[in-house]
Amino acid sequence: MTTMMTVAGLVSVLRTLDRESISVYRLNISATDSGTPARSSQTTLSVYVDDVNDNAPVFLPRTYHAVVDEEMEPPVTVVTVSASDFDDPTSTGLFVQFSSV
Repeated sequence: MTTMMTVAGLVSVLRTLDRESISVYRLNISATDSGTPARSSQTTLSVYVDDVNDNAPVFLPRTYHAVVDEEMEPPVTVVTVSASDFDDPTSTGLFVQFSSV
């Protein structure tokens, strides 16, 4: 007859996490039995922090100005705008919408 003892470890968060500061935590875990000789095993636990949309996109520069000659034939590039989202700077899910004022 064979039995196996299982000891479960609980991983808890003790403070608020901020994905913009640290996006993944890697924890080294080891288990050692009480036999003679003692035997052990190791593994790595990777904890990925999901992002909360807590930052608004930012335009760089904040204000844009452009001048276009009325005789220019379309299509013509008037200005190129740039915005960044600090929630996930690698995200391509940033949408820009234009309206006239």
